[in-house]
Amino acid sequence: MNMMFRKTLAVVALAGMCSFAAAQPALKVVTVDMNRLLKDYYKSAEATTKLQEAGRKAEEQIEQMNKQGKELIEQFKEMEEQSKSLLLSAEARNKAAEDAKAKFEEIQRKDADVKGFAANTQRALQQRTATTIQLLLEEIQKVAVDVAKKRGATMLLDSSGPTQLGIPPILFSDASYDITEEVLKEINKDAPPPAPAAATKP
Repeated sequence: MNMMFRKTLAVVALAGMCSFAAAQPALKVVTVDMNRLLKDYYKSAEATTKLQEAGRKAEEQIEQMNKQGKELIEQFKEMEEQSKSLLLSAEARNKAAEDAKAKFEEIQRKDADVKGFAANTQRALQQRTATTIQLLLEEIQKVAVDVAKKRGATMLLDSSGPTQLGIPPILFSDASYDITEEVLKEINKDAPPPAPAAATKP
């Protein structure tokens, strides 16, 4: 009786495993190069242009602040010379010395302002760059997943770079299972037309 029960249980378990296996879709893996998609996405070029423009404006501001700092230094030197000039009265020399001291303190504040502005600007640009990349990758990933599903894939792998051990995550992949070109075409379908080349004079 126990033997018959065990055989019946084994048959039921086997039937259940077969039913579970039949319910699972066949594994179909496709790959995509996310690095290339990010590089060739038209919005990446637009974002890079905006970031570079923000960087240039920050550099211009820093340059202007440095110029003001140099002017303060010249004023300080002039005041310092006056404080030592024997052509001026003692009262005038003392006044120049006090002014020079105040100007030196102003120079120190300006120097701190420039360094603080440069550091804050660099951090802001780095954060903005990281956020931009993250948003672009999210857009690309959504399209890549949609394309993979249309291909009937059950798994999508990124083939763009090595792991922390320096080993590519995919050691071999048939090129026919790579959907990078399809995704690239899809994400760039709304790209604006290229600007006409400037006419060259003969």
